[in-house]
Order: sequence, then structure tokens, then C-alpha cells
Amino acid sequence: MAELDVLKIYDKFGNLFKFNCRIGKLYQVPDELEKEIDKTKTIYVNGTYYSYERISSIEVEPTLEMIKRILVKQFCLTLKNNGYEFKGKYLVYSKSKEIDHPHRDIFSVFDGFEFRIMIVQSEPVLCINPHLIFRVNCSIQDLIERGVDIAKLSDFSVSYKGENSYGVDGYLIETLIERDSRTSFLCRIKDYREFTEELVPADRVRPEPRPELIQYLLRCLNIEFDVIKMQREYSFLESKTASKDRFLKTLKIVKELKKLFPIKFGDFEVDIQTEPIIVKV
Repeated sequence: MAELDVLKIYDKFGNLFKFNCRIGKLYQVPDELEKEIDKTKTIYVNGTYYSYERISSIEVEPTLEMIKRILVKQFCLTLKNNGYEFKGKYLVYSKSKEIDHPHRDIFSVFDGFEFRIMIVQSEPVLCINPHLIFRVNCSIQDLIERGVDIAKLSDFSVSYKGENSYGVDGYLIETLIERDSRTSFLCRIKDYREFTEELVPADRVRPEPRPELIQYLLRCLNIEFDVIKMQREYSFLESKTASKDRFLKTLKIVKELKKLFPIKFGDFEVDIQTEPIIVKV
């Protein structure tokens, strides 16, 4: 489709893209093999595991829900195997898509996308939305060493469990100087899951990667930089042609994703169409 044609009819299209699927076979996993199976090759539906590898004689006809789940798992694995990073389950970005700005030692912004795989009129489709993804690159300890008053490092969400700096694990109640030390600090955190308080070394704690919080931290560092303006600019909120810009951005994302297809697993083979489905209004 010529670019001129796309620009003339963009508002008649949505952000749904059809999969072309060759549906393979699924096999029910016997209870005695559940602990031994490769979970990357299985789905879990209604209390039962199913695999696209023939590990039993119990062949099942894949339902639409099964097809959707196996597509989601294999699409996610393909993204990860090709260097994409995840923020949560459905927000995705490539490190090569980092947006340049003068304070990348403090936070990063990536030009990413959000996806969903859904069933529309008995057909699997991919839904794509452009999405900015923020990441904080410094710990509470780093911020203190940069000169932020510890009294200002409280009353916001933080992550401190595992290597994923995107998750929100708890609420920072206060930051304290560790007893008998002038250079080590502790964070008193309320765990969101257990509803318990714990003291965590400040070098293990990172602020939530939320634009408004990043803006606050920059002000604490006496840095003049408008994070919210940057967010609005790259989210097309400042554009007079925002709908067209988002549409063209979505087409560009799908064109890049097309390079990952076809995805083959077992007897399944999946490809993606790069022209969006027409929205009938």
C-alpha cells in the first residue's frame, strides 16, 4: 500500500493485525510428567497442561482459548530470544530504542509498545499500541551520594526484589542512616504483598519508574529538565495530528516485528499481516 493511500485512510483502520496460522496438534500432559516437562512448550488450561510436543497419546483439538495462550507464550519467547525486554507482561521494548537525553545516568526512556493477542470473530489477532517505557538507573544510595537530602527520600513506591527494576514491591516510609555508619543507609519499606515492614540496604532500592516521581527526584538534585514535556512529546500528546502519528508509529512497530516471523513450534506455524484490519463503523 502506497504511503499516500495510508495517509488518506488511516482513520478507517485500527491497531489490530491478523495472524496467519497453521494450527498444529496439542497433547495432554499426563499428571506423572507435569514436573518433568519443558514449560516453554506447554500451556495450562483448566487445571491441565498441554504440550505441542508429542509426549503422550492423548491428542486434543485446540480450542480458541488454547490457540490464544500458545500464541501468547511463543510470541513472548520469540521477543525475548531476539533481545526484547519486558516491563510486566505486555509492555515491550528494545534497548536499541532508547531515547537520547542528557540525564541517562539517572533514568532511561525507551520507545516501546504494548501488545495483546486476542480472538476476534474466531480469528487470532495482534493488538499493538506505541508506549513509552521509563526506567530508573540509580538507587536510593546513589541519590544520597549525589546530594539528595534523605528527608526527601520517602513517601513513594519502590522496587527492591530481584533484578527487575520495573516492578513495584513496596512503599518507602523513610530513609535512615545505618547505625554506627556515616555512609551506609537503610530504607524502611512497607511490603505491598505481605503488608509487613522491613529494613533494606539503600543500594538495593530503586524509585518507581514513574515520570512524575522522576521529575521530583531531578528537582531534588537541582536539575532543570522537563520529564513530563518529554513524555508528552514522544507520546504524540503535543502533536496536532496525534491520531495519524500514532497510526504510522504502529505500522512501523509491526513492520519491525514482521522480521521475527514466521514463528514455528511443533506443527504450528504463525505469520503476521502488516496491514491493519479495517474497522467498520
